[in-house]
Amino acid sequence: MYRLYCAYYTGSRSGRVVDPNGVPVANAVVSYVWKASYLIFADSIVASHQTLTDKEGRYYIPNQKMKRLSLVFESLYPESVLIYKDGYVLYENLWDDSGERVGRSLFDSPDQYQKYRKKNNLAVLKPWREGIGLSHTKHIRHIHWGSMHGGGYSKKN
Repeated sequence: MYRLYCAYYTGSRSGRVVDPNGVPVANAVVSYVWKASYLIFADSIVASHQTLTDKEGRYYIPNQKMKRLSLVFESLYPESVLIYKDGYVLYENLWDDSGERVGRSLFDSPDQYQKYRKKNNLAVLKPWREGIGLSHTKHIRHIHWGSMHGGGYSKKN
């Protein structure tokens, strides 16, 4: 059986992570994941990269190579982004009602969504506080679940 593989590239990504006062958040975990849907198979991860923010809260994700089987490839989804640091609420990106990619902290209402950009993205991490509807233990489990399903961070990475 012959297989036709093609390579695609994600392009680089960059950004800065700050708290609500604009103070840089150093050593936050930044995880990017690209997934594809296939005609025959379920969704699968085709590229991922994790890094930590520097002392200025900056991060850089280099261009990722994605190899795909061209005969069964259907489409590539926009990247998933999870940003987390202990003591802060998880930041993730998602689609808003207008069809744009936005960033948000867990539990944000739509009017608090942050504009998501591939280059020079600004992600605001909000400090964790008990009583926001989820215990810190459940919050960690949510992040670990995300790491097993195409995004997020787990301690073993």
